[in-house]
Amino acid sequence: MTIIEPNKNKFKINTLKAFIIGLILIEAALGIFSYNKNVESEYWFTQTAQANETLRIKNADLKNQLYALTDFQNAGDIAIKLGLIKEGRPEYLASSGGL
Repeated sequence: MTIIEPNKNKFKINTLKAFIIGLILIEAALGIFSYNKNVESEYWFTQTAQANETLRIKNADLKNQLYALTDFQNAGDIAIKLGLIKEGRPEYLASSGGL
């Protein structure tokens, strides 16, 4: 009678294959995760840059308005809008005593 023994190294090869396949799956999952984070970061940076540009434009508009209001050439127009009048001989407050 012949007794056939199975190959004892077969189990080691199967565990090695399973370990390699597991590593490949983990590497694929980490690759997908890192790609997703990269895309999210790029989207966030794009949105931040657009918001920054919008705020720069608004800031420039506000500066233009401020400079237009404080321009000396427009002082007469602003005085008329505010109902101010120019006095020929203004009387200033004076202090008779020392401080």
